[in-house]
Amino acid sequence: GGGEERLRRQVEALSAELDAQCEVSRRLEEEVEEGRRCEGAAVARLRARLSRAEEEAAAERRRLLAQLDRQKKEITLLGSELGRARREADRSRRKLQQADGQAKTAHRRSAAATRPAASREVSRA
Repeated sequence: GGGEERLRRQVEALSAELDAQCEVSRRLEEEVEEGRRCEGAAVARLRARLSRAEEEAAAERRRLLAQLDRQKKEITLLGSELGRARREADRSRRKLQQADGQAKTAHRRSAAATRPAASREVSRA
């Protein structure tokens, strides 16, 4: 007897200790699994946020490129209008110079026609 009883108590104690360790191990595994689920959910949320940010950035990029294209077209149009305006200003300037020259010639002729004949003869000599 007494040795068997002692062995039986040791076996029961070791068995209880093993059960306690199994319970601790099971709880730790549950915590690890819960952590993995939480981590997975956090990663999924971060991926969703990243995806939304990438979509928003792509939309903003498309908007800015469209705006840039419109501005390039406007610059091209304004450049064409500026060229036309310069050419028109040059034509107007030439016409003005021509008209001014014609007016001066007409004025000289008019002045010469109204001068007395004596002064015309003096000027010829």
